[in-house]
Parts: sequence; structure tokens; C-alpha cells
Amino acid sequence: MKALVFLAILVTTAFSLPTAYADGRCARCAIPDFEREYENSKAVFIGTVKKALEDGDRKIFEFEVEKYWKGVEESKVVVAVHENPRFEAQFAEGGRFLVFAKSDEEGGLMDGRCSRSKDLDKFAEGAEEDLRKLGPAKPAPGKQ
Repeated sequence: MKALVFLAILVTTAFSLPTAYADGRCARCAIPDFEREYENSKAVFIGTVKKALEDGDRKIFEFEVEKYWKGVEESKVVVAVHENPRFEAQFAEGGRFLVFAKSDEEGGLMDGRCSRSKDLDKFAEGAEEDLRKLGPAKPAPGKQ
């Protein structure tokens, strides 16, 4: 009986511990593997945040695209992030990011807490493996 109680406590504790991200952030989700994240992303690019606007519980980020791997048709891309008391968007004005953005219900782009998107200014070494797997990028439209 004691073994069953111990096992129940162990399992409950293991599933309630937050997942640690390589860049120090913490959340209650697992980051998808690279292949799954790439496949499920509508757009994958490197860009600098030029504007950040609040729209209720969403923050809207306008990126100036430097280079991309998929889903970018213009040099400026808008990505929305839904925030709540337990999650705040990692994007910030002036920051340079590798972004894996998914499609939202309206056909726009969105990102969230369980994403492989990375802050390249603060955590460039954390993006090295993804950048290697992505391979050569295309220059942003209009910047060739």
C-alpha cells in the first residue's frame, strides 16, 4: 500500500512540475520537436520587432523580416500572441527573433508559450541547432 501511495505522489509530482526551457523560461508544456514545429508552422523567419501593440488579451507584434524559410510574402509580418496571467509574450520592440508562427482562426499568424521561437539577442546559442536544421534561408521579399 505504501508503495502505491509513493507511486501516486511521484507521478502526480512529475506531471505538475513546470517544463524548463533552454533559455530559462518556464511553462507547463513541452516544446515540440523541430520537425513537428516546422511542419505545423505557417511561417518561419528571423525578424526584428518594430512595433508592439496591445489588443485586449492579445499583443500584436510587427516584424521586419530579415530572412525566412517558409510562409513570408512581404518584408513586414504581423504575429499575435494571446497573454494571460501565467504567460507573457517573449517578443519585445527592438528585439531580434527566430519565429515559428502558426496560423490563427482568421488566417493570420500567432505564437504562444509552447513554441520553438527564440530571442536571438539574449539566447542566440539556443537557436543554433534549429538554424542548422533550417539550412539556408531566403532573403526577405524586396531585399534581394
